[in-house]
Amino acid sequence: MTNRLQQFLSDPLQQSRVLAVLFALGILASAYALFTLPVTLQASRAVDVLSLGGARAALLPTAIVITLTLFAGLGAVLQSLRGRREIIVYREKKSDQKIATNARDSKSGETSDITSYRDQLQKWGSEALEKGLNELCRQLEAGQGALYLAHTTAGKRMVKLEHGYALNLAEGQTLQFAWGEGLVGQAAASAKSFYLDEVPSGYIKILSGLGSSSPRYVFIVPAKKDENVVGVVEIATFVPLKEASRKQVEAMVQVLAEKMS
Repeated sequence: MTNRLQQFLSDPLQQSRVLAVLFALGILASAYALFTLPVTLQASRAVDVLSLGGARAALLPTAIVITLTLFAGLGAVLQSLRGRREIIVYREKKSDQKIATNARDSKSGETSDITSYRDQLQKWGSEALEKGLNELCRQLEAGQGALYLAHTTAGKRMVKLEHGYALNLAEGQTLQFAWGEGLVGQAAASAKSFYLDEVPSGYIKILSGLGSSSPRYVFIVPAKKDENVVGVVEIATFVPLKEASRKQVEAMVQVLAEKMS
C-alpha cells in the first residue's frame, strides 16, 4: 500500500491532479468562508464590541484557507509546467534517438551496397571495369558514363578513355586528356571530385531513337589507389545528385579503383 502511494505521488501527472483537486476544494472552502463571514463576525461579537482582536480571530481561518488555496493553485501550475517540460524533453530525446537510428540504418545500407558492389566486381573478373561502370550508371539512371585510365606517354601524364556507357564515338576514335586539361584532366591532377549542376551547352549530348538531348548534371570522380590517381570516372545525369548519392558514388569508384592497374 505504501509503495503504491509513493508511486502515485511520485508521478508528476498524479501530483498535478491532486493539487488541482486541492485547489478546487480550496476555492469552495473560500467561497463558503466568505459567505458565512457576517454570521461568524456576529457570533464572535467582533462587530458589536469593535474588538480588533476578535475581528482578527474571526478572519484568520478565512485568510489561512485563501492563502493555502493560492499556494495549491500555484503548485498545480508549476507542476503542470514541469510535467509539460519533461514531456517535451522526452519527445526531443526520442526524436534524437530516431535521427541517430535512421543515420545508422542509412550508413549500414550504404556499407551493404558497397560490399555488394565489391563482390560483383570480383565475380566479373576481367570485365570488372566495364561492368562496374555500367552498374554505377544503372544505379544512378545516368544518361552517359566514361571511365578513363591513367598512363604516361613520352613522360607526359594522361588519362585515356577505356570504357564508355552510352557514348557516341566514331569508330576508331580515342579520347584522352593531359593532366590538368579539361574537367577530366583537372580532376586527375587535383585528385578531387567535380560536380557540375549547370553543364555548358554542347558539353555532352546523348543520341537515341527518340532524338538527342543534353544531360544537365555531370559528376567527375578521380579513382585513387594508395593515394595515387589511377583513373577518372565521369557520369552525366538528367537529374541532380544529392550529397549522399555523390558520397556513395565516390566510395564505389574507390572500390572500382582496386581493379585499375
